[in-house]
Amino acid sequence: MRSTQLIMRLLPLVLVIGLVIAGCSDQPLGPMDPAGDGPAAGPITVRSDSLYDYYYKESVHDDYTTISEVIAGTVGGMVKGVVSGYADTFRIDVPAGAFAYAREIRIDVPTSHVPVFQLFPSGTFDDAIAVTLDTKLWLDDGTLVHGEEYEVFHMNPATETLDVLSPRAVFTADSTATTMTFTTTHFSRWTIGGAIGN
Repeated sequence: MRSTQLIMRLLPLVLVIGLVIAGCSDQPLGPMDPAGDGPAAGPITVRSDSLYDYYYKESVHDDYTTISEVIAGTVGGMVKGVVSGYADTFRIDVPAGAFAYAREIRIDVPTSHVPVFQLFPSGTFDDAIAVTLDTKLWLDDGTLVHGEEYEVFHMNPATETLDVLSPRAVFTADSTATTMTFTTTHFSRWTIGGAIGN
């Protein structure tokens, strides 16, 4: 009986301490935070490294459309295509000299789950490659909000973090002009999150 009374007296204190600890995060929980029951309805509002595991797990599925071309690296070239649910063209512009031999350049475009785009072959290149993504599907489903600022992040498997590009790939979501372009020398998984303040 005494232990039950002690527990009942300590319970409010434990709850208060738990709420104080939860409130100490320097970033609010995003809508797709793994601490919840999965993706919540609503937009991505912040970029959070705690979302890495959830984004990675949710990007392993079969709901992708592949766009690819074999490009001679010494000559360069372009991969482009349109995917159902999106408004504009996905595009990869490979400059001459980006790599030494012919290889398949590919983008896997998600048609559901989370906005994680997969670029292949995984690895680095000798010169920066321009990648153009369309965001219409994610505007339509409420993941992105028209007029809000977002950023493209590299999903770094070595550190399990969402890494900022250099130069940064910040864009304002627009339901009319739905594409954004960034440059990179590295292909792997890429995602969109709330832009980090300057």
